[in-house]
Amino acid sequence: MRALPLAAATLLAGILMVTLLASPSAADMHEEMMPPIIPIDVNADPAFLDINETTDEASFVVHLYRWNAEYIGPYSMTFEVKGEEIAVVNDVWQANTRHVNVSTVDDADRGSGVWTPSFGLHWLNVTTEADGKDWTLPVRFSLGPDLTPTQLDTHPSEPIEGDPVTFEATIENDGTWATPENEPIPVTLLHNDEPLGEATITHVSSGEKVQITFEDAWIAIPGDHEFTLQIDPDAIDEITTSNNAATFTTHVEPAGLLIEHLHATPNPAPPTDEVTVTATITNHGTNEKPPATVHLATNDALTHETTTPTLAPQETTNITWTIQPPTGLHELQAALHPHDEDDPRAPSGPTTQLLVGPNLAIEGLTVTPNEPIDDEPFTVTATITNHGTTTDEAIPIVLHAQQDDGTGQNLDGTEIPGLTADERTQVPFNATLPPGTYTMTVEIDPLQRIQDATREMNTAHTDILVRVDGPDPILDGFHLSPQQPSTGTPLQIETQIVNQGAQPATGYNVHLINDTKTLKEEALPALDPGASTTITTTWVPTQGTHNLTLHIGTDTQLDKNAPHHAFTQEIHAQGEGPSLELSDLRTIPPNPTLGESAQALVNITNTGDQATGAFNVTFATNEDQETIPVENLEPGETTTIETAWTPTDAAWVLEATATPSTDNPRPISSTQATIKGSTEGTVPIPLPGITLLLITLTTTAAVLHRRT
Repeated sequence: MRALPLAAATLLAGILMVTLLASPSAADMHEEMMPPIIPIDVNADPAFLDINETTDEASFVVHLYRWNAEYIGPYSMTFEVKGEEIAVVNDVWQANTRHVNVSTVDDADRGSGVWTPSFGLHWLNVTTEADGKDWTLPVRFSLGPDLTPTQLDTHPSEPIEGDPVTFEATIENDGTWATPENEPIPVTLLHNDEPLGEATITHVSSGEKVQITFEDAWIAIPGDHEFTLQIDPDAIDEITTSNNAATFTTHVEPAGLLIEHLHATPNPAPPTDEVTVTATITNHGTNEKPPATVHLATNDALTHETTTPTLAPQETTNITWTIQPPTGLHELQAALHPHDEDDPRAPSGPTTQLLVGPNLAIEGLTVTPNEPIDDEPFTVTATITNHGTTTDEAIPIVLHAQQDDGTGQNLDGTEIPGLTADERTQVPFNATLPPGTYTMTVEIDPLQRIQDATREMNTAHTDILVRVDGPDPILDGFHLSPQQPSTGTPLQIETQIVNQGAQPATGYNVHLINDTKTLKEEALPALDPGASTTITTTWVPTQGTHNLTLHIGTDTQLDKNAPHHAFTQEIHAQGEGPSLELSDLRTIPPNPTLGESAQALVNITNTGDQATGAFNVTFATNEDQETIPVENLEPGETTTIETAWTPTDAAWVLEATATPSTDNPRPISSTQATIKGSTEGTVPIPLPGITLLLITLTTTAAVLHRRT
């Protein structure tokens, strides 16, 4: 539903309008009228949006411009809210001053000093005075809750005549404060000025949305309708109550012909039999309906077209078709066509599925015993059901085993007699396998000899573990922390060991070997079948490549005849890595002249123990920057990077930063170099009809607030 246009409250708008002429004579005239320092904008901390009834203290930050380059002297600022003076700041403008932090205690005479936040619209006026002239910057902001209806949804979303309609309303607090606790706020839903329902909301936070449901509040009537959500304007104090009501529209179509049911008989159907499809059509309207065309589509293709008889109000008729589709699963849909002008929902009709032929499915797969032992027989049993029509052909079924490495083998195969509709049977397979983990697969009719309606459930899988007839401790690889080892940094090596054998594992040792040197030897605790343990060791690697090996044996040497497993992983221990140090950032000449070419230079040293690889050096000044690529810097090597630069601002900040290039993923630690300076002369600031020097002053005045 769409909201009709409503007036909205203007919140937190800062307004500064400067209109000056560009001619020298006009500039001279305004120079006589304006102080040499003027405010440009105002911010608050906490922000204006966050000031609320619990705020104890806030600071207003004012950005100032000095447009008269010759002025160096005292100035003052006065802060007023609704005409009440809340702070006075006195300060002196010094040459090249950029920032001045003014605290309440040291620099601000707070005068009356206390401002109590209250509901409503506020004007904050900041006035600067210097050289006997003053300039005022006004900022408007609002405090308090502000409730607005923003959305009204109907269920169903497109009601037709006679539908019971449920409404879901969304109310949002667009204000800066929460609504008071324990104060219910009534919300009314109206239609043609008649109330359909009423609910209440309580304690809505700033920016929060709440939803209200009016269950079965209205019976749909054909036509266009307007519904109004009204929030009680007298329930609480708000910034404004002009947006407490919103009107939404919805359209209701009259009822007409609808296809209510579609079914096929028989279903499932034998491949050679005819199938009767029946559509039930009812006139839900209040007027007689002339004949209409009904389409039947099979698998999205039009197959039949029939005309309905004339139907009186609330009269029902059945349309039937005879079809003979091939074996398979078919989607049937009936629809009224062409479009019934009295019923826009008519073209969409019901669907049903028709199954033709047998439909075999594996619905269960079990292994007995569930954890077989090496070379001992086990049984895999498949439960098979025919959800379709009878199949008289014998049904081939095979059992396949696949190991983790992808190798596989067919273990068994058989045939069972045909199954009647809904008949279920169990098919057992006997197999033996060596130790390991396997995926067991049973498949019906792998050569697709039978015309099955669908083959989605002709295959089933289950995973099994074949245990050794004895102990069998298995290593589960390494877990390194940190994952990228570094020279001189302790490396924690952790591995899990699981006894996959059928007997307890006792008397085993775990060996951690670096190349050919044993780093650690540890006796394994006794492990029952299926039990596990975690072995953790710490090693400080030297720089370079290492082959770490874990193996399990029955003595300190690798016993080829004892049951054991080994795992080897190659690791590379890096040094501390490259580290860039930026120093001696400078300009040539040291005091560049505005508008004339100069150079920016910086020294870069790799203080790390590895080469850097490709990296970039970026020079930035004010809003301009230039990036220079560097191919490599060896450990201990120093280079000087330079670039041409023409200062365009009287006051400038020059920065140099080093970062890895996009094709060098190696991390590089670096520092940033910064210098500040100025040129002789002034630079124009593009403000209409007035020349300002680009020197920004930030003044902060702290203002205490008393809780209400």
